[in-house]
Amino acid sequence: MNRLLAVSLVLGVLTATWSVVGCGKRVVSPDLEAAQARVRRQPSTPDAWVSLGEAYLKAHRHNDAFIAYRRALRIDEHSFDALCGLGEASLRLGDAYGALEWAERALQRKPNDPGALGLRGRARLAMGRINQGLPDLERAAGLDHSLLETRLALVSAYHASRQSDRALSQAAKLATQFPEEARAHYLYAALLEAKGRLPEAEREYREAVRLDGKLNSAKFALALALIHQNKRLDEARRLAIEVDAVEPGDGTAAGLAAWALFLSGKQEEGLRELALVHRKHPGNRQVVVWIKSGALQAGNTELAEAAAKTLQAMSAARPQ
Repeated sequence: MNRLLAVSLVLGVLTATWSVVGCGKRVVSPDLEAAQARVRRQPSTPDAWVSLGEAYLKAHRHNDAFIAYRRALRIDEHSFDALCGLGEASLRLGDAYGALEWAERALQRKPNDPGALGLRGRARLAMGRINQGLPDLERAAGLDHSLLETRLALVSAYHASRQSDRALSQAAKLATQFPEEARAHYLYAALLEAKGRLPEAEREYREAVRLDGKLNSAKFALALALIHQNKRLDEARRLAIEVDAVEPGDGTAAGLAAWALFLSGKQEEGLRELALVHRKHPGNRQVVVWIKSGALQAGNTELAEAAAKTLQAMSAARPQ
């Protein structure tokens, strides 16, 4: 399984105290109720609406944030902060093209603002325009080393452009500079694992999970890293079960939990559990791979052949 797909997921997780607001700036966000109260007192003040947008971003209410920033821009069409906020909210809503437009408008106001440059770079990266986004991200990071979102995206851009050593070096610096940021450790861990440095990756995954117990991607990655090292299989199973309970998705986490059970020596129970996961998620190829591998190890030729046929049928059904 290629967990490096998760390397690109650097935009959406907020920390408890700090919030990333317009143009990737890190500020102490206002309390939502206080921001709402201020808007009621000062409905014609653009800064009040910008503060409300920041509070909504912190609360993960991205559409509400977009509306608040829009109100600020209606009051003051020159508001740089509102333009940045609209770009950030658009990016959180999955509208990379909209985010790019807002970033361009912000850069018309302040052409060398590192936050706006980083926002444009992140939007371009989200659109798959790596060669266009990379110069923006490098320039923004050079101007302001404190822009975590920009620097996370820069690591992803280096990785996507096959500059793996540079990506790893930058990720290591991030984990050192932002020791309390779970995503920095998670990203560093994924790149370490890609280099085959599993013990170091495990350490960084553990730190990410310690810092943010809700970062399920890090929990899943830690479970998989433990399984790849054939160690602490009970812990790997527990982590996978925790992920499945919150984000069942396509059943991969449940399958991983069953696979850990199999590898721990409980082969019959593990295969039985894998079969249950397959029945619930018949389209999950990885679960069938685990069933085939487990059946071969257990000497169950009939089950292994059935799994092989299922995999063959799944391959044939894929669009050409």
